Amino acid sequence: MSPKLRYALTQLLRLAAIVAFYCILTPLPCAVAAQYMDNGDFIFDIREPADMTLVARLSGLIIKRDIPPRVGIIECARWARQFSIWPFSAVHSAMVPNQKGRVWICTGNANSKRLSRSYCKQMGMTYVRNDGPIVTCQLGNDT
Repeated sequence: MSPKLRYALTQLLRLAAIVAFYCILTPLPCAVAAQYMDNGDFIFDIREPADMTLVARLSGLIIKRDIPPRVGIIECARWARQFSIWPFSAVHSAMVPNQKGRVWICTGNANSKRLSRSYCKQMGMTYVRNDGPIVTCQLGNDT
């Protein structure tokens, strides 16, 4: 192997290691947004507003964008305390069909099996696992 090629491969491996290390240390998601896999898995990230909006829709909630998110921060703080989530934020308000009350879609750096199971069950799916805030559900009814 030529010295130039060896040097290029070494630099590439160093860069890959640095990127992987950065993704591990940062609270920002390095993963792709919610996705359906070929094997029937549905994967979403509790830190991502778009993912949690999709989870709310799949749970049957009606998304409303008529109230600013800062209004929902108190309800999201309650949610965050219950599941030991920090940091957290409010995304949108939503309505349960045929009811007048509002709920809030919240995001945060969650690592709760109980919360993950709850989201999967609300969407009519089976809980598979959670890797921190990344949740995997299986299509099909929860048993």
